[in-house]
Amino acid sequence: MNLSLMKVFYLFLSAFLFLLSFPQSVIAATFVFSGTPESISDDQSFSVNVSLSISGSSGNDYYLRGDFSHVDTPTSYFGYTKNNLGAWYNADPILDYTQFYKVTMQSDGTWVGSMEVKPDISNSKYKGTGGYNFKIRRYTSTGQSNTWADTISQIAI
Repeated sequence: MNLSLMKVFYLFLSAFLFLLSFPQSVIAATFVFSGTPESISDDQSFSVNVSLSISGSSGNDYYLRGDFSHVDTPTSYFGYTKNNLGAWYNADPILDYTQFYKVTMQSDGTWVGSMEVKPDISNSKYKGTGGYNFKIRRYTSTGQSNTWADTISQIAI
């Protein structure tokens, strides 16, 4: 390798290492819920308390959805979420995530409130009476749904 090529290589390496030394901004999120009952009847709705805290999210809108899944099929979700207009919106299939429960973050990047959910017993993912997992999913205003609450509850239906 000639001397000028080595200088270019070291210049790029130095610049790369310099950029790595700057801390990357990280958005810390805390998303939990409480108040789920231990058991419900198959036609019963319930209210769940939700606490959402996301740094740097002042004024941002999110959409929350309640999900049930049988303990034997933990990735097959179903259920209804009551939205802000008082209408029940089905989690399966999702046609418009903005129909779920809309929350707007406060100036300090938090939202605390409650939402109402119920199982969808007509859905093929409902396996009859037994144990079900329950959790809440958060959608961003652009429809991303990769964020789940830190909490998972088990409910007997």
